[in-house]
Amino acid sequence: MTAKTQKSSSNGGQEEMDSMSLLGATTRMTDALKMMHNINLKANFIALNAAIEAARSQSQTENFALVADQISRQAQRTEELAEKLESEISNLRTCALKATAVRFADIASDIIDKLDRNLFERNCDCQAWATFDSVQNLVNATRDWSADRVTKLTSDMATTGQADEAGNAVVACSEQLAGLVETYRVYEDSFVVNNSGVIVASAKRTKLVGTSVTNHDFFQAVVESKQVHVTDMNKSSLTGSWVVSYSAPILSATGELIGVLSNRFNWDYAQEIIDKMPLDGASRAYVIASDGTVIAASKRRGILTDHLGWATSAEAAMAGGSGYTIETARNGQIMAYGYCQTRGFGAYPGKGWSAIVCHPVDLKLLEHIHVKIERDGQSHLHASEIANRDLVKVAGSIKEHVRSINFINNETNMLAVNASIQAGVAGAEGESFSVIASEIGRLAKQSEEFVHVVNSLTEVLGGCVQSTVAVRLGDAAFDTIDKVDRNLFERYCDVQAFASFRQLVECAKSGRTTAEAQELLKRAHAIYEVYHDIFLLDAKGTILASAIRRELVGTNQADRDWFRECTRGNIVVSDVYRSKSINDYTVTFAAPVKDHQGNLVGVITTRFNCSFVYGILKAAIIGEESRICLLNSKGLLIGSPAGEGILDQSYVGLKAFKAMEVQASGFVSEVSPTDQQHYAIGFARTPGYNTYKGKGWSVIIMRRTQEVAATPVAPIRKAA
Repeated sequence: MTAKTQKSSSNGGQEEMDSMSLLGATTRMTDALKMMHNINLKANFIALNAAIEAARSQSQTENFALVADQISRQAQRTEELAEKLESEISNLRTCALKATAVRFADIASDIIDKLDRNLFERNCDCQAWATFDSVQNLVNATRDWSADRVTKLTSDMATTGQADEAGNAVVACSEQLAGLVETYRVYEDSFVVNNSGVIVASAKRTKLVGTSVTNHDFFQAVVESKQVHVTDMNKSSLTGSWVVSYSAPILSATGELIGVLSNRFNWDYAQEIIDKMPLDGASRAYVIASDGTVIAASKRRGILTDHLGWATSAEAAMAGGSGYTIETARNGQIMAYGYCQTRGFGAYPGKGWSAIVCHPVDLKLLEHIHVKIERDGQSHLHASEIANRDLVKVAGSIKEHVRSINFINNETNMLAVNASIQAGVAGAEGESFSVIASEIGRLAKQSEEFVHVVNSLTEVLGGCVQSTVAVRLGDAAFDTIDKVDRNLFERYCDVQAFASFRQLVECAKSGRTTAEAQELLKRAHAIYEVYHDIFLLDAKGTILASAIRRELVGTNQADRDWFRECTRGNIVVSDVYRSKSINDYTVTFAAPVKDHQGNLVGVITTRFNCSFVYGILKAAIIGEESRICLLNSKGLLIGSPAGEGILDQSYVGLKAFKAMEVQASGFVSEVSPTDQQHYAIGFARTPGYNTYKGKGWSVIIMRRTQEVAATPVAPIRKAA
């Protein structure tokens, strides 16, 4: 059977939301019911005339009365069906509204989850960077220095071109920070502040070295707590841009505070999470601070100037909730809202931020709707499943009512024929009744036209219901592969950053194992949590240091493809494979280690723990009836929530997999070639994220259906 998909558009956003199309279809069905009511009024009028003629007739009283009774009964049955149909259409509209709003709740949950995952990485970065030797050496060399003394040092260096011990420490630290900021790309700047509150190094703004920040909140907060401090989004006085500041204490070996490492996360990389979400032009997404202030928004509307505390959805989110509402906005427009507050991620507890997603609803609302969803993934799943199942159930009920209307229409046609026969049999006495018979014939024709309209609309309704359910699969597929790629981007940056660490460069260059290198890898492994192990090799392929498996030190890996590729100067990212030494699934990241002259002195390589990817798959908001799969570029299964079937199952035969050759994401209906069952399949493939160009991986989500949908619709995405 041929699969059907909707093409993606480069301008991004879904051309028309399917739940909104469903609302439009229910409106057209309601309009069609007005035709049905008019037909019934005419039928009752005809029945009355037929009864009058029956009373007048001398020879055909019984036959004419029978026809009159049949017309009356059919009108009554049709009216009853119309009332039931009208009630079910009203139910369908409510279901469509809830399906729309719960979809927005899911999208809001995805936005805040992506943001939390990103900010968790930033939280790890500032803690890791605060432990670097170049940072420690600098704050020790400038301990208790005033702003004037630091300024004089940098001025003398610029004038003479020479540097003393403190000056060399400034240069070494600034160079390392600049390399890290260039590698990770998401930072506006990084600063080292000594214990006197003076900036002694900057990754990008060397003119700020010597500036006192003793009155800045981030410095005072870290000095007071000796803990990592994260600000709300703000306009930085140091960089002049929208940032979030991550600041970590720099501690001596005895635990004494000797300085502060402070990074400025570029808020553009939070804003782009909203920009890439599957929303059409009428939809809006916001991230709000704990007090309701807008800190990110579609088209950047109202950032730091607007406040959403007036909305029931925002109020519930600020109180720690998650859910959806149908409510009146401050401009009087009826809107569907989804909302979700941060839960943090890993060791990052979050800042009490919330995501709000909304879309205008073109209808008159009799009452507001507010449904709260518990803060666990299963409750989100339950809410989504209820919305989907209710849609399908009501659509099925409407289909049954329409079948009954079709049956009555057939009886009306037969009644018209019978009335004509009775009029003919009556002869002259039946002349008046022949007029009634003609009217019954016209009634039958109008009824047939109505049936044609309602059958067509029922088919449209069915397609919209299927599409409303299916578009959620496409949403979830896109959000999942996007999270996977964002995670792998961080790992791609990590291995390059590790390759620049002085201790590792010197160890690789010497060709000898050092306790310093071993300890550094151990600390990096403890902070980032996502690796099975981290290894340093010399230029000949011998392992010099390991974060965990010290027994592998001294073994040679020169015959490995990743090592050979790194010796050519390339950064390597492998596909998923099962490592014999680790006895688990992993992805290898590897980068060349070079000295200051650019000569290759070794290779740094990490073994990513794939359970962190499987956790992303497991967290996807899909129902129990759906199956989610992470595939490599060849269609081989490389990820599933439970880690089952990895590297053993192939999906290359699916039309959904082949569809990704021409469109990045969407929805397809097809019969699986393996089990011959009907499936709705959401799919998405992204071209990596930022500097990580990806491996051609994709996500598909399969859901069993009774039959292949007649008009499957794909969600449309922004081009990456």
